[in-house]
Amino acid sequence: MALGLVEPPQLMRRHAELVVGARGIVAQARQRFDEAERHYEHAIDLKLEFDDRHDAASSYHQLGVVAQARQRFEEAERHYRQALEAFREAGDDRSASAVTTSLSRLLAETGRHDEAFAMAVDAAVSWQRLTGQFDPDDLALVAAERRHVGDDLVRQILDDLGEPVPDELTEAISPE
Repeated sequence: MALGLVEPPQLMRRHAELVVGARGIVAQARQRFDEAERHYEHAIDLKLEFDDRHDAASSYHQLGVVAQARQRFEEAERHYRQALEAFREAGDDRSASAVTTSLSRLLAETGRHDEAFAMAVDAAVSWQRLTGQFDPDDLALVAAERRHVGDDLVRQILDDLGEPVPDELTEAISPE
């Protein structure tokens, strides 16, 4: 008689989270947004059931992406901020930087350029601190948003950095 293997509950839960999250990704790629939302929400429920806010944050981020694609901007912002808070609480600076970039793009899309510029600079500087180099997409976002903000805000944000401004960031911020 063959012995049946029983997976521990934690492993079963993790497997379910991964499967449900993957289904959300597939549905999102196919632009089946209702289905993607259901899968991401289910994944969040599974993760929060075990108080795993960090893993839930990636699903919140994806819900934000889906809501933004559907032009449900307030909902997208709420999801992005939930993801950002959870990633920061967990000390996951890489993921927090990615969500900051997403949030900056959303703010730009909705015409909130002062906030978008500040977030774009934050994302660019965070990524540079983590990797030693700037992400070209972050610098492009900084440059795009710079055209919409005044010099006083630029000076304030740079002063708030509290450190010398790297050349690549200076070039992105310099008016054309």
